[in-house]
Parts: sequence; C-alpha cells; structure tokens
Amino acid sequence: MEYVDQVRAAAQELKTLKEFDVEHYIPIGQKLMDIKGELYPKPKLIADAAGNVMADEGTAEVFARALNELSGKDSPVPDENLRLIRWTVRILLEYTDISLKFAKAVGSCGLVKHLVNILNSKPLQERLHEPMIREFMTDVTGALCNISRVPENRGCLRQAGVQDSLKFYSSLDDDLFKLDALMITAHVVDALDCDPLGNSTDALNVLLNTLKKRTVYGRYKLLDIRVFLTEELMEALWLLTNCGSERRRIVEAGSVPILVQAVKDGRYAEKHHAVNTLHRLVQDPEIRPQLREMGLKYGAFNYEKERSSQTTQCGFKTFVKAVWGLFGACGSTQGKEVPSNDPGVRKWGPPEVAEWLQNNRLDQYARHFAEFDGKLFQKLLHIYELAPEMFQVVIREVAPLTCQDLMRLLRAVDRLLE
Repeated sequence: MEYVDQVRAAAQELKTLKEFDVEHYIPIGQKLMDIKGELYPKPKLIADAAGNVMADEGTAEVFARALNELSGKDSPVPDENLRLIRWTVRILLEYTDISLKFAKAVGSCGLVKHLVNILNSKPLQERLHEPMIREFMTDVTGALCNISRVPENRGCLRQAGVQDSLKFYSSLDDDLFKLDALMITAHVVDALDCDPLGNSTDALNVLLNTLKKRTVYGRYKLLDIRVFLTEELMEALWLLTNCGSERRRIVEAGSVPILVQAVKDGRYAEKHHAVNTLHRLVQDPEIRPQLREMGLKYGAFNYEKERSSQTTQCGFKTFVKAVWGLFGACGSTQGKEVPSNDPGVRKWGPPEVAEWLQNNRLDQYARHFAEFDGKLFQKLLHIYELAPEMFQVVIREVAPLTCQDLMRLLRAVDRLLE
C-alpha cells in the first residue's frame, strides 16, 4: 500500500492548488513521476492499484482544469506555459499506461479535445525538428493511444476528429508517430471509413517490423522509447480488418506469415487475435485467392500452457468457429475433403454432448463444453479430421485437459468417426 498512499497524497495535493505554476505544480508532478519510475519493476497489480488512485481521487478533472487554464486564446500551448503543459501530458501518458481506470477517466471530451488541439497546432508541427518539441508531441500521441485502448473513450475520440489529426503524424519519417497513429486509428476506425490512414502501408510496415522484433521481456516489444504489448499490436491488425479498404493492404504488407506464427506459438490473446484476423481476411472474396496462392498451411502447433483466466466460454466458441472458417476458406484443406459422414452429432444439443463426455469418462470437463451444440461440436470433429495438430490446440483452449485425458478424448473421437 506504500505506493498507493504516495500517489493518493500527491493527487490530493494537486487538488488543493489554486493555480498551476512552476513553484507548486512541478514539484507535485515530479513526485508522481518518481513514484511511476519505482513502479516499473513492481508486479502489475501494484502498478494498477497505484494508477487507479489517480482516477479515484478525481485527478483527471484536475488535469483538465490545468490544460484549460494554461492554454491561450490563440494557442493550446503558449510558449510561457510549455513546460507546465509538458508535465501535464507526461503524467497523463505514464499513468494512463498503467491504469485503464485512469485512462477511462481521462477520456472525457474536455481532455481529449485539448490533446487533439495540441496535435493540430501548426506552430508546434513546424517545430518538430526540435528534440524537446518532438518528445512532447510523441507524449501527446502516446497518451491518446493509451486513452483509445478503453472502448468507452472511442466515441469521444471520433467526435474530437482524432483521425484527421493523425494523418499528418503518420506521414512523418518517424516510426513512433506512425505506430501511435495506427494504433489509435485501429481503435476508432469505422467499417465505412474508406481510407483511415492515407499512407497506412508505411504505418503497417512499422507495426509488422515491431512484431518481428525480439521481446524486451515477456510479452513486450520496444520501439524507440515506447514499450508495447504484443497482444495489443496483434489486436490492432484485427481491428483494422474491420475496414474493408485496409484488408488488402494488411495482406500486401506481409502480415500473413506473422499471423500464422502467432497462431502456432503465441499466447492465448495473441493466438486469438491472429486467428480472427486471418478468418476475417479470408472472408473477403478479393483477398481469398491471394491467400490461397501464398500456400497458407499449418505445421506442428506449440501450445503454451498459460491460459487466460478471463477467457469466457463465448471466447472458446468464437475461437472454434474462427479456426474452422479459416481452414475452410483458406485452402488449408487442399487435398482433403470435409468429412461427408455425419455420426449424428449435428442434431445434438448440450445435453447429448455432456452425455458423450460422461460415457468416455470425461464428464469433469462438461462445464467447459456447456454451450456446445451439435453444429459446433461437428466443427471440432471436422478440424480433427483435417488437421489433428490444430485440433489439439483448439481443444486445449476449450478445456484444460491433462495429457492422459487428452489421449482418452482423441480415442473417443476416433471411435465416434468410425
């Protein structure tokens, strides 16, 4: 609780400020930044708890007031207040990074509009060659990227016109600007947007090159001075496929090998986003032949034992359907036909699935199959016949089978298909 108490004390001190000046505002900001620096090596739960205090104490409203008072009539960042506004944005960047709760609180239209106004400042854009200004503006795009991770904030971002503001930064010769712009756009893109990023291929190349890098530690990738979660980068690809005009660019940028590798070796979230991205891509009739020509095939799959504690049964159903759709549309089944024999499972309901499990001494896993009807169970059987190695990946996503129980399940499926 030490860090939580320290953050709370600093947040409460912020709320007592009558005005935002160098003498009083900067020292409090420095305290918050020092605490954030100490939180880096700590467990995520500790960092989350400390960041959540910022939301609980109403600090987002304090920063909104600060930006409102420090901005001028003719400029969102008057030169005389640049240092104070830089501190505000840096704190927003750091604490929205560790706390989604605080990021949600910051996602009010007032704060978002201030940040977008800073992005649109022509004088600042003209001074991007200055290292201090460039760092400041990457803090602004980074804070907006963190804010956009919260679904409830995305309508406000669209309302503030963030996509139009990002096109300038995605055109710069700066990988961090490009990736921030792509990540934000992925979160707010509408299915009807015909060209969300004018040069999205460049930004996609940055994203894919970042995914190819070795991890910094665990699930993280480093780009310049910013650290990104691998699963969030994979999610961005999936979200961009919501926009039909982006799908061809995603394929042509070389995403397919990376997606296939993620399906093979990724953790659950990465694997899930990769399968759903490929599934959505192959539903596009203009892209499907191109994917077939690539010879999208699956070799041996490695299954990570780590499982997401937040995974729901609905997530399993989506995973099964996506994998089946991917095999069916992508031509991974070349040389094989979908099994024509129907062992009768198509007409099963969840009770029949549960009974089959019980008859094969697998009833302890019945709750994991509780929402599986015959149609979905049949898809599992088809995946088994077409790609047994993928079946094992899918089934382990559905239920945490022991090795012995997995072998019992495989024998039971063989008997069902005889």
